[in-house]
Amino acid sequence: MPSPAELESAKLSWTIIAALGTGMAAVATGIWAVFVWFYQRWKDHRAERQRNVALYVHPFLFAAEELQSRLYNILKLHGLKPLMDPANPHPFAEETVYLIAQYLAWERAILRHGPYTGDATVIKLTRAVRQAFATDALGADLRIFHPEQSAIAQAMMRRLPGPLGQEFEVMPSTEFRRALAPPLPPAPPQGAVARWLGWSRPRAECVEPSALADIGSLRRAVDTLAATRDPQAPPGAQRLAQVQGHLVALLAYLEKKERLQLFDGKRLTALDA
Repeated sequence: MPSPAELESAKLSWTIIAALGTGMAAVATGIWAVFVWFYQRWKDHRAERQRNVALYVHPFLFAAEELQSRLYNILKLHGLKPLMDPANPHPFAEETVYLIAQYLAWERAILRHGPYTGDATVIKLTRAVRQAFATDALGADLRIFHPEQSAIAQAMMRRLPGPLGQEFEVMPSTEFRRALAPPLPPAPPQGAVARWLGWSRPRAECVEPSALADIGSLRRAVDTLAATRDPQAPPGAQRLAQVQGHLVALLAYLEKKERLQLFDGKRLTALDA
């Protein structure tokens, strides 16, 4: 039979073992709690990034792709020829300028929101696009100075309520064309006499003023493209070629980062031989 001293020693040993077990369980619980916290933070961060990609990156990519494709068609595939067919009128000038304005709007969004606000490559390439539009070295055709680029981006974008809060949406092309349409003459006086004399004008013809109408470079760009008579010599060809080249580089970088591809095959640039 064990002696009292041995019993006390055994009790002490079991007490120490129990204490160690309790301590290890507490440490394990603490480690698990930290792991769960970090895992939840990671999930929240991933969900927030996916939301930002859907709200800003994807629309920006499509806007850049639509613009570079239109510019390449104009410069290399005589894309203005079918659009200038008098038998099939097409608002190619307004549509092309709209693609530029749409790009500038989403560019502003991606630089202010989402995962690429501090990406050095994105900042470098978007700055190159803006500089190509603004520089005097490429003539005056289709030139848009930096302050006007910012004004265009701001006027094109609006906030709308969404499932997860405020979201961005770009002005549709139909509204854009109405905003840039030449202003209507002042409305004639209304009243019985005016109606009798045929001076009244239907309310449907009235167009609300838009901030875009005050940006002269947009109207000049539309007029310049609309006045084109030779589809093989589009105005501002050097400027558009530089813009398209920078957009191709920007798309290649972002598609690689996002592991997606908007275009099957290799994009060519108008600067290629």
